[in-house]
Amino acid sequence: MAINVETEDPLMQLEKHLAAQVILEDRSGTFDMCDGPEAQVLAPFMELHSALQWLEAKVTEPWRAADQKALRSQSHHRKLARTAIAAGTAAIVLAVVQLSIKLTWPEGTDLALILEAIAVVAAFAAVAGGLIAKYDRQWLGQRHFAERLRMLKFRALEEISRHDLTSWQKWVEAQLEELKGADDFEHVKQWSEEGEVEPSDPPFKDCAPDSGFAQALTIYYQSKRLGFQANYFKSRRDTYMRLTGGWRRRLNLPLFLASVICVLAHFATEFRVRHLLDVGEVDDAEFWHNAGIWFVALAAVIPLLGIGVRAWFAAFELPRSASLFAAKHRALVRASAHLGENPNNAAETLRHMAQDEHFLEHEHREWLRLLLDTEWFL
Repeated sequence: MAINVETEDPLMQLEKHLAAQVILEDRSGTFDMCDGPEAQVLAPFMELHSALQWLEAKVTEPWRAADQKALRSQSHHRKLARTAIAAGTAAIVLAVVQLSIKLTWPEGTDLALILEAIAVVAAFAAVAGGLIAKYDRQWLGQRHFAERLRMLKFRALEEISRHDLTSWQKWVEAQLEELKGADDFEHVKQWSEEGEVEPSDPPFKDCAPDSGFAQALTIYYQSKRLGFQANYFKSRRDTYMRLTGGWRRRLNLPLFLASVICVLAHFATEFRVRHLLDVGEVDDAEFWHNAGIWFVALAAVIPLLGIGVRAWFAAFELPRSASLFAAKHRALVRASAHLGENPNNAAETLRHMAQDEHFLEHEHREWLRLLLDTEWFL
């Protein structure tokens, strides 16, 4: 007796596989550009599979190199920025505190001078190193190049149904040729100020795209492009909110009140000193006099520390980035839902993809403009 073995639908296999892979931590940085683990579930869709294999060598390999360079430059820039801001703030604080030390603890003046000198040298070295190495420019240049290659991969998948194989490959190669020099910082600034209001909507080739290919591409695009990018925005939003949430909401007023309290404490100590001198308590009067000096120092130092914290936020626009990423996450979740509304209408699906790519291109321009306007301090 023959036994019928039901095999799972290839589209369902693809969808389940991608849904399981997109949430893996070890693929959080490369899921959308690395298709090796998907080879088996993509095999039934030959047109899509062969296109991705061809794009691996042409687009993904250069992307991988640019992405690694961008991450290294970003790491170096962040370290220098942290050093410059922390050391610069420390130098100013020590300069203020040094006045109090001279008046209340003369023996500690030399130590304060040494610490101030170390802070000044560290700040100067960080700023000079940043200006010479230009890690911020390298970071933005390589990140821009990597993002343009990412865009090209998904635009190329959308363009498959508009060309035959040979003309499609020539189109991709022409786009790659246009990307030469895209990692130059001046090019990045110019590109960030350009862009069309509406996405282009070129016509399809004479024959409609194969429905199996279109459905597989929809599942692939929803997970690899929209789902992955939405998860990235959510992760960045959560990280930035965790870093800045409490400080952003509760920084200014508490620091201001603390400074005011220190000033009031200084006035109170002055009255205490006068009273103690009137009654002949010289030793106690000296103690409260020194305390008053330190209250004045604290009234000046506390706002300086707040300025240092705000300088770090401003160097990478963390609060604004958190808000932008939250809005973009919501937008991509909605876009993914719209993309799957009519999977049998290939033309409409590809039109949605073109609009989504236009949105993501605009998002990248907006991010570049935000970062180009930051106070680098380097």
